[in-house]
This record gives sequence, C-alpha cells and structure tokens, in this order.
Amino acid sequence: MYFNKFLYVICFFIWKSRIMEALTAFSNWLSAYGVLGMFVIAFLDSTFVPIPSGPDILLIKLSVDNYQFPLKIAQLVLASAIGSTIGCTILYLIAKRAGEKALQKISEEKRNRVQGLLGRYDILALIVASILPPPFPFKPFILCAGVFNFKLPRFITGLLIGRTLRFALLGTLAFYFGESAKDLIARYGIKLFLGFITILAILYLVKFLIDKKKPNTEAQIAINSQS
Repeated sequence: MYFNKFLYVICFFIWKSRIMEALTAFSNWLSAYGVLGMFVIAFLDSTFVPIPSGPDILLIKLSVDNYQFPLKIAQLVLASAIGSTIGCTILYLIAKRAGEKALQKISEEKRNRVQGLLGRYDILALIVASILPPPFPFKPFILCAGVFNFKLPRFITGLLIGRTLRFALLGTLAFYFGESAKDLIARYGIKLFLGFITILAILYLVKFLIDKKKPNTEAQIAINSQS
C-alpha cells in the first residue's frame, strides 16, 4: 500500500516536471515573437496556465535585448499590461459565474480580508494588488472581485492602470540596469514595488494639494482685481 502511494507521488512529480519543461519550451518559443509573444504569455499567465518564468522575466529579457529602442520597450510594456488585463478579466468573469465555488481554495480569513480591502479602498486596492510582485497573493483579488460583484468597468480600469505601472517599472529597470534587473527584483522585489507605490502616492498627494489650492488663489486674484 505504502509502495503504491510512493510510486504515485513519484509519477506525479515526473508528470509535473514534464509539464513545466513543456511550458518553459513554449515560453521560449513565444519569446521569439517579441511583442506578440509577450502579449500571449502575459495573457496565459493571468488565466489558468502558469508560465514557469512568468511575463516578468521575459519582459526584462526582451527589454534588455531592445535597450536601444525605447519605443519597442514601451510596446512590450503595453502588450504585457493588455494581455494580463484580458486574462484576468476572463478569470473574473468565470469567478463571477461560478460564485462561492471559485473561492474554495482560498481560506475564509484571506477571503474576508480581500473583500474588506475591495469594499473599503475600491479601485485603489485593485491597483496596488496589480502592481505588487509575487509572492503577493494577486489571484485572490481577481477571484473575489468576480464573486463579490466588483463593477466590471472599474475592475478593468484598475487592473489596466496597475499592470501598466508594474510592467513599466520592470521595463525601466531593464533599460537602466540590464540583466542585473533580475537580481534586483529577486532581492528587493516587494521593497522596490512598495517604494514605487509610495512615490506615486506622494506625487498624487502633491497634485491634489496643488489643485485644491488653485481655486483659492484664483478667488484671491479676483478679489484683488475688484478692489
């Protein structure tokens, strides 16, 4: 009995290894197609096909290969963001149709936490979740958004903003640091992205304060001109 279980486990790992090898070969084949390949990999990785290297590594590789062509890097970034957004939207629609069944593998504690974040911060929670790299649990946000009827237009908007910012940061790191960008992401991934989010938040706050001050300034000028 134990021998059969042991044999089953060995067969499972061999099968899984073969699948990973096939997906890696498929990813390498797609990378030869540049922008189109980047789109397909980002799309598949965001649905049910876990690409071993993921779109991040491929985006860095292709950006390094095209460092002399910033416009090409911008195209790769947009292809990644759009592919990922479409893939996540399909996952969202499936979860919306499946209901609570889509959340069976997510603990109740995590489910309630994600639901609370989406309810409290709305589109902002989705943007931040879309920017942060693994091991941040991004998929639960997509599934919970579908199950808890997060508005589709807001879902797509938040996702597209977040994924574009995320891949833009990866493309920028690859442009300036080359292959070293992979090590930077591996060592400081979460810190880099949190720093990036903090900078964006500060810039938004500054813009908000400036815009808020403008009407008062204009009103003061009007008063002075009348006097």
